[in-house]
Amino acid sequence: MMINNLKINLNLLYLLINILFVQKIYTNTIIDRPNIITTNSTKIICGLEKCNLTNQNCNEVIKHCECKSHLTTFPIDNIEKCNYIRKSKLTAFLLEAFITWGAGHFYLHNFDYAIPKVLFWAILYIFVILFKAISVDDEEKNKSNPIRIMLLVFGSVFLCGMILWYIVDLILIGSDYFKDGNLVDLLAW
Repeated sequence: MMINNLKINLNLLYLLINILFVQKIYTNTIIDRPNIITTNSTKIICGLEKCNLTNQNCNEVIKHCECKSHLTTFPIDNIEKCNYIRKSKLTAFLLEAFITWGAGHFYLHNFDYAIPKVLFWAILYIFVILFKAISVDDEEKNKSNPIRIMLLVFGSVFLCGMILWYIVDLILIGSDYFKDGNLVDLLAW
């Protein structure tokens, strides 16, 4: 008898929560964050939850809604589940590989890595431009020019450092070290 009363009370509580909060949970809202999506689509019952078929799959074994592979919930305590499109590790890797000045970090919104990388590449280009400008004059006279030698040495060391940074970045992006700017894991290869 007491178990039946408890079941009835829990059902009434569940119904009351649905009546009070269902509008807030399932309405379509606009959020000003990149990669945030909201949907108003068909839902199915999966255990005690309602799965949004656009963003979620129902795990029949444990009766639980799970995000599709390219989605996650952000922020983690958000009422609307599976609302964030995860960044692709492959895209970040290819951008970083072919556009060496930090494009992969800009894509991931990791500006604390991207902006210094752009600045260091700009400094390297300034070394090259200064070296070329000094070398344009008389070649014989400039061979022993100390400024030219200094630019050549510093530029070479700087270039070696940038190449090392480039290789390390590719390894770190490929090995799941980096997350996107919101600290969400990247989508696997």
